[in-house]
Amino acid sequence: MLLQIGVSGLEGNRSMGALARMGIGRYDPRAGIGFPFDLPETGTPALMTRTLIANSGQLILSVTYVSYNALLTSMCGASEVSHFAYTRKSLRVSHSPEGSQRATYFLQLPLVYGIPLQLAGAVLHWLVSQSIFVMFVQPFGVTGQAEEQGFWVPGYSPIGILLLVIMACVLVVSLIGYALVPLRPGLPLMANCSVAIAATCHSDDNRNHGKDDEKGRGSVMWGVTKTPEDNKPGHCGFSDGPVSFPVEAAIYQ
Repeated sequence: MLLQIGVSGLEGNRSMGALARMGIGRYDPRAGIGFPFDLPETGTPALMTRTLIANSGQLILSVTYVSYNALLTSMCGASEVSHFAYTRKSLRVSHSPEGSQRATYFLQLPLVYGIPLQLAGAVLHWLVSQSIFVMFVQPFGVTGQAEEQGFWVPGYSPIGILLLVIMACVLVVSLIGYALVPLRPGLPLMANCSVAIAATCHSDDNRNHGKDDEKGRGSVMWGVTKTPEDNKPGHCGFSDGPVSFPVEAAIYQ
């Protein structure tokens, strides 16, 4: 909507070619931003107020990026945990891995997602800075002498805003597409719920396949550690010993 308002407010040719020739990060007299309230006109106050207004988009983008990263991290974590019901592997811990334990991801995400997301975030911040910006305008006469005092002008780049919107839409569609990929059935959806995670770690496994202080340091797998019997529910959790896949209609804790 803001892009439409900005383009409709331009004078003269508003074709895509004309917008592209305006470039990004370059001031055009037709693309100035007016304010419905009074602002300082000269000096440092004029620069600071216009700079804060022009960079307000950076704050909005940063908050959105953190939320996006948190949501993607939660979905990747749920996907990785679901594979424990099918593959035996070591746990991922946040501090001082022991045995075959693995450390957390450097960027909180698998590199196949973390690196592209970091690059996309950097490009988005750059596009924001090139879409709404502040420039100093100094009028000069035909003799090359300054005619009057210069002033700070906030401006915008329609083509920069368009590229920003396109890239943001690509990221949103990518997240929705990843969310539509179903998790493998078996392990209940836990996300980041500490109570559910703790329940799976209490294996109720009395078969002593390893010393108590060594359990969890090797490869583990999620499954049935105690089968239901005599109307008593069984138990599912992580174990370093053999486990079986839960049986449908059986009751487990």
